[in-house]
Amino acid sequence: MFGLGALKDDMYIVNGGPTLLADGKNSEKVWAVQGWVPIAKNEGTESLDIRDEATLTNKVKRSNRSKFYESWINQRHPRTAPGVTGNGVLVIAVIYGRNPKVSAGASIPEMADVMQSLGAIDAVNLDGGGSSAMYVGGKVTGIPSDESGEREVADALIFVLGNKE
Repeated sequence: MFGLGALKDDMYIVNGGPTLLADGKNSEKVWAVQGWVPIAKNEGTESLDIRDEATLTNKVKRSNRSKFYESWINQRHPRTAPGVTGNGVLVIAVIYGRNPKVSAGASIPEMADVMQSLGAIDAVNLDGGGSSAMYVGGKVTGIPSDESGEREVADALIFVLGNKE
């Protein structure tokens, strides 16, 4: 597997960030360590997406990075976040968005507030936008933001009720 070897029982991979809550507090202060800042220290390698225009030397223009940060962190978009309460209960929240008069989405700070209001003490933001959708009993719980409906994605969190033996 890409030279990393096989996944081990105690190895987890999650596509997401930034951390929303840690020990019951908003984690905005650790975002810089995680690479979620308007100006990247290591330009060209931190938290890039297709909206970041790269030059031939693979360095991101500072103005583009600031625009990306402002749009992605501070503006409202569909969001998905898992969290854990103080007594170990898993909480999952999906906020749909980009649907006027139905759902506006949430900014990253607002998503942290939502998770805290649900009792989470630790929470992380996962991939959002058109990737945010929740199914319960085989039915989608809201209106995905992509015009074509649910987006095809490469990863998902799936919870299945099992038998207690």
